[in-house]
Amino acid sequence: DNALESDTMLDWTVACNLSTVCAAVPVPASVLVPRGFGSLLVAGRHLGIDHDVASLVRMKRDMHRCGESAGILAALAIQHGCQPLDVPYAEIRSLLLATGCLNPAHDGGLRFDDRERRETVILITDLDALREALASDKPGIALFSCRQNRSEIIRAVLHQWLAVPDPLLSGNSALALGLQGDPACLPVLRRIIRERDSFYYKDCRRTNQLRSAIAIYLAGKLGDIAVLPLLKTILCDQAEYERPLYHEIRETSYKFNPTQNFNLVYFQIVSHAAMAVRRIGERQPELRERSRQILREAFASDRHIRLTTTMPPGTYEYAQMDNIRQAVLADLP
Repeated sequence: DNALESDTMLDWTVACNLSTVCAAVPVPASVLVPRGFGSLLVAGRHLGIDHDVASLVRMKRDMHRCGESAGILAALAIQHGCQPLDVPYAEIRSLLLATGCLNPAHDGGLRFDDRERRETVILITDLDALREALASDKPGIALFSCRQNRSEIIRAVLHQWLAVPDPLLSGNSALALGLQGDPACLPVLRRIIRERDSFYYKDCRRTNQLRSAIAIYLAGKLGDIAVLPLLKTILCDQAEYERPLYHEIRETSYKFNPTQNFNLVYFQIVSHAAMAVRRIGERQPELRERSRQILREAFASDRHIRLTTTMPPGTYEYAQMDNIRQAVLADLP
């Protein structure tokens, strides 16, 4: 249910399709000391962090290292007769380096690290390299580069590439402009949504994103008024589920597996459409009530849940669409 994530996470995992990129993040000693305490240390999955980085505290070996660091810090604090945060860092560092707990080689930044792809994520600044990446089925790093670099030069070339006949370059340039908040992307985004574009990207070894889902997310984020009728059709038209998109995806990342009893394609499109309608209502006050009416009609029953899965309440499959429905209904007056 990534449609419920923050804008930062949605930009990263959905729009840039970089969900399987590994991130190496330093854990400062101050994170181990709970707010309001001085001599208490926590470690591992007891760390207090926000939802966006929660996945960083789930890997067992990293949590072992975190526990070892806390233990060494506690021992040194007792030896020095001081608070943990007053222990000289150089002394802590030397001990952690000696045991191998701290290994500079682990400071890899952002990188793909699996059998299919091993490379560091480096922002693309060269325009030729940017064009090449945006003309491919793995544009994630290029999209992220455009999100981070919103210079006039980058924006100008994206506008040029938006008009080229190459569907990959044109479509990906639209996504890049969407990440920059540029409404020039909207005609292309609307076309992608209208056609129920079934193309999906290949940046990751799994959980790759459908171009339609990305377009829906970005159009909603930009508060596009013109896309609202398309979103209403997705959410409220009884015939929507019969479209080939939801049943004929042949690529493995989004293939509907009947034995799994969960139509992931339908779930992604509907969940992002629902959140996009809500975002448009938030961005456009004059459309707030219309957006609410669409959502009331769409989720008045559990129809979308039953089209996604036949599993009963209490199961993971049922909970996915039910989470979306409950989030929508909770926001309605």
